Amino acid sequence: MKKNQPISDQTARPVLFLPGWYPTPVDPQDGIFIRKHALAVSTFKPVVVLCPLPTSVGVFQFVKEDGRLIEYHPKYRHCNIPFIGGTVNFLRYTKATFKGLRAIFRNHAPDMVHVHVLTRNAIGALWLLATKGLPFIVTEHWTGYLSGHYERLSIARRVFMRFSSTRASVFTVVSPALRKALKQLKFHSDIRIIPNVVDFHSPHFVTGRSDVQDRAGARIRILNVSDLYDFKKNVSGLLRACSKLICEGYDLELQIIGDGPDRKILEDLSRELPGLKGRLHFSGRLPNVEVLTAMISADFYVCPSHTETFSVTTAEALAAGKPVVCTACGGPEFFVD
Repeated sequence: MKKNQPISDQTARPVLFLPGWYPTPVDPQDGIFIRKHALAVSTFKPVVVLCPLPTSVGVFQFVKEDGRLIEYHPKYRHCNIPFIGGTVNFLRYTKATFKGLRAIFRNHAPDMVHVHVLTRNAIGALWLLATKGLPFIVTEHWTGYLSGHYERLSIARRVFMRFSSTRASVFTVVSPALRKALKQLKFHSDIRIIPNVVDFHSPHFVTGRSDVQDRAGARIRILNVSDLYDFKKNVSGLLRACSKLICEGYDLELQIIGDGPDRKILEDLSRELPGLKGRLHFSGRLPNVEVLTAMISADFYVCPSHTETFSVTTAEALAAGKPVVCTACGGPEFFVD
């Protein structure tokens, strides 16, 4: 099949995606890169996505169609009871997974499985391998292998993740840094690199490159898109750097898109740092189309992270024709000179 040639036979058997993360109405940024991967694959082969979601994050249609792919979101009740909540949620998630699999096999006939991010979603892949002989591949994105978080997981969870990896027909990662980390952990004998997906032909990027405006004398616009987990994303370091630059006389403003548990801490820090008042905007979580629009209006993009396995937003900023500034955090070194 020629590169970028759309699939002609839409009756072909689909690939079943089992993602550990996936966008939701509550968090449209969560795992958006996995959905983009599914959309890219769907130009060659039909894709069905199965992602059980807790009812605590909203009401979902059981089946959602988006032209090129079909998404199944069986719901389960989220349990917040201390000590037993994790076990109860695992059992409910597993029940919802098998409910979704039954529905998928009534309506489709997948011939392979693609697991994104090894976690409890691998249960479905292992079951289909054992009962139906369906091979599965794994694509890993998690920064925990770079940050040391993996070593802090329970022994049982680490054993399950490594066992699942050995049963995969193919194991892929999104960057050389992640491959190196997983090779050291002996996850799979053959770990290959398949980068994350960026649509360089997006109308947003093409329009952004062609709309040349006279920005002489205008305030410098800096953009960052992050889940606000500061121990990974180092947004506090970006705030301090911008504060220092403003105090040195640079006329700039900063937009931060994203949300997370450290948002209040970062907002409090921004009020303490000199110069940021009126020049900093926390936009919260935004749909991907709005994120891309924000990139077009920015002068440059900053990735200040401590750890990244790829950094799709950095790649998207480059696709939009924007300069980028990155820390040496693992992922961006793959494609940023």
